[in-house]
Amino acid sequence: MPYPYGIFVSEVRSLGEVDNNGVVGFLPGVNIGCFNECGLVNSAIIGSYNKASFEHNLRVMGAWGLVVSNSHFAGDHAGDRGAKSKVTLRQIRTDAVASQVVNPENFISGNHLGDGPGWQRNSDAGQHFYPHYNFLVDNMLGDTINTATEDAGWFDLHPGHQYSSAFGMEFLLWPGADFNASQLFLGGRNITTHDTVFNGANINCRFNSRNWPEPSYQFDESLIFSDALGGQCDGAIRGLPVPLQPGLYGSDLIFSDGFEELTSINEKTLTGYALMT
Repeated sequence: MPYPYGIFVSEVRSLGEVDNNGVVGFLPGVNIGCFNECGLVNSAIIGSYNKASFEHNLRVMGAWGLVVSNSHFAGDHAGDRGAKSKVTLRQIRTDAVASQVVNPENFISGNHLGDGPGWQRNSDAGQHFYPHYNFLVDNMLGDTINTATEDAGWFDLHPGHQYSSAFGMEFLLWPGADFNASQLFLGGRNITTHDTVFNGANINCRFNSRNWPEPSYQFDESLIFSDALGGQCDGAIRGLPVPLQPGLYGSDLIFSDGFEELTSINEKTLTGYALMT
């Protein structure tokens, strides 16, 4: 489906054919995919199970407002194109310069067909949007049993992503991985990961600067905050701000003297109102 908006994939099972001896039968190219110049907007993948494909379990080329939740991307990348990530989220066009101001939700200055002055779906990559506001919540990646030899890689977030996060991601241990792939492979700006359960074997996190085939854009490792211990992203954790207690915000605010003072003022006001009536 070209130019998808508001697509919801729920309770879907996408399984290729790989038996316990590693014999490969029919394989989908990917289990779930939206490819070049996809531009998926305000969509979700919920409660899906995906395993055994030629390449990735999930590949999306450009998303804005995507939620992936309570799904299992189990691996078994059985094609012959090398190791593939279980989940890879990329730009609309790989590594191309896009626009920092184009907003795919702006239907006033542009339109979803892309021929207005706003977001344009055409060969001018400069009118494409950078991926924004994509969130993965409570998903599992990998499996304890995999038979395909090309199973490696985990979660791949390409440069260009902004204001996106992963919460409660669990990486299962498959001891047969043929090289030490990174569980988190993070690129972009203002990226966070929280409450991750690592498998204890593979490298926890690397930065994805993506210098090939073209230079990366919108990548800043100082704006990537992970909960990984060990690996390239170790210690880059942004602490959540703790608000001050009421009464400590300054003399110009209503609670400047605390709740007790406010209660006293209210009582006086109510008393005066009763006398007047």
